[in-house]
Amino acid sequence: MFNLPLISTLKSGPAPKPIVGNDVPNSEIWAVLGKWAKKYGDVLHFRIFSRHFVVLSSLESALDLYEKRSKTYAGRPTSAMSDLVRNGSVLFSQPGNRLEIYRRLLRAWLNPDIAKKHFHIQREETNNFLKKVVGSKDTMSIMARRYAGSIAIRLAYGDIPEKKKEEFAQIADELLVVQNQGGQPSRWLVNSFPILRFIPAWFPGAYFKRWASETHMKTNELIKTPIQMIRQQMSTGEAVPSFATHFLENTEGLIPHRSDRDDIVACAANSFYAAGTETTSGFVALCFLLLSLHPEIQRKGQAEIDAVVGTEALPSIEHRTELPYIESVLKEVHRFHPAAPLLFHATTEDDNYKGYFIPKGCTVYANIWLMLRDPAHYAEPELFKPERFMVESPPPDPRKLTFGLGRRQVNCPGQHVGDVSLWLTLARTIATCNIKSCTMVDGKPIDKLNIPFMQGLASSVSFRTFCLNLLILFFKCA
Repeated sequence: MFNLPLISTLKSGPAPKPIVGNDVPNSEIWAVLGKWAKKYGDVLHFRIFSRHFVVLSSLESALDLYEKRSKTYAGRPTSAMSDLVRNGSVLFSQPGNRLEIYRRLLRAWLNPDIAKKHFHIQREETNNFLKKVVGSKDTMSIMARRYAGSIAIRLAYGDIPEKKKEEFAQIADELLVVQNQGGQPSRWLVNSFPILRFIPAWFPGAYFKRWASETHMKTNELIKTPIQMIRQQMSTGEAVPSFATHFLENTEGLIPHRSDRDDIVACAANSFYAAGTETTSGFVALCFLLLSLHPEIQRKGQAEIDAVVGTEALPSIEHRTELPYIESVLKEVHRFHPAAPLLFHATTEDDNYKGYFIPKGCTVYANIWLMLRDPAHYAEPELFKPERFMVESPPPDPRKLTFGLGRRQVNCPGQHVGDVSLWLTLARTIATCNIKSCTMVDGKPIDKLNIPFMQGLASSVSFRTFCLNLLILFFKCA
């Protein structure tokens, strides 16, 4: 349990209930925390059972702790259940040799210079996505997820056959499900009362022990299966160039011990899908919804693309600097609702901030959603206005927050590849499509100021509540 002084020395949030602590909602928690921040200040505290959480609600406080004290706030939240499951996930790895190796591998493959070699993958998958969108009976969230997953799998494992790609995606989706279940802090009583982890698995009520054991075996199997397939292909000469094949053959001194190679490459390769699919698919779905609600923005973007690129070609990454309005739309989508509204870290040592004690191991959230709606930086933040970034002195670029806070933004090695994918999707969607208005299932129009969102590791538009038959796309170019 955390040190008791935390309760009395941290800025308080809402009064906790006896034993159970604060009542934190399961949906749109960032908005609730935003309301609390207005009442209790930009650094607040809440409790769930014995676990304590700190929320940073201003850019100033986030930069003070995540960047200026990056070593202290570089940890990842852990729990008794995650310790029981422990599977090597890059997303939840603690600072140390393993995490640094993962990051070095990912940076080596995804840095800006090397990322240019992956442009063809992003172009091809963007075109495939747009072709499938027209006339498809699938929901936008499903199509966006397939698109994002296909890019991630090709980057990690190469240009593999479609059937094998679907198999890898299914494995990765299963892994995400169990990781999400294991990572929910309020789902497992053992997270609040760690002493319960010493209960034997056969003991009544110890289902969590059996679940953790089964999940541990399943996650190890799921993570290693794709690499085992790649190894087999390499032995027969059938493997194609990819992140996996490159680092299975050439460690370039990045992996100290040869015996760890397969495990490390397997975990790092899996992170392509785990980290990229949720955020990219949510962003793409949000783009379609926001464009459908703002046809005037579509028309203005189309006019800019037609003037620069013409109507006989598609915008490419080479046109990016010549399309400032498209760039502004991209920034505004990031700002309007970031794919990861809350960033989280944990303290690696005790700290004091503005006179308040924050103990080692405390989970510290940065409410990115609220920071990007700060009227001091973004006038009329509830409105979707790309023009706000086209003035002489524009507000801060939202991507400096949405791709992660921290020293040199080391938290997102894939930000360069991700940024290109998102830009291509947005630019080519605007160039080729007219997205008509959506309605709710009951026929009521969508409130532009109250759009429903889903919650998970990343949030996306709740397209399940929309009548997608009314989202009609017309290609200007056959």
